[in-house]
Amino acid sequence: MSDHPNDVRSQPEGGFLRRAAWQFTDITRRYRTPHSQMTKALRWSLMALRIYLVVLILLLVIKFASLVH
Repeated sequence: MSDHPNDVRSQPEGGFLRRAAWQFTDITRRYRTPHSQMTKALRWSLMALRIYLVVLILLLVIKFASLVH
């Protein structure tokens, strides 16, 4: 067994999960607010991509429903 502190086997039970949860909350806290300004063009592009994604998902659901029925 390794004595290295980052070795999962050397962590007490739940140590790995605690460390992973801490890293997740740290990353979430760091990137909660945007660090750059969004232009109108970028905002419209992202909205178009969201709409496109929703349409693709709806088409997949409709296709699946028609195959099952």
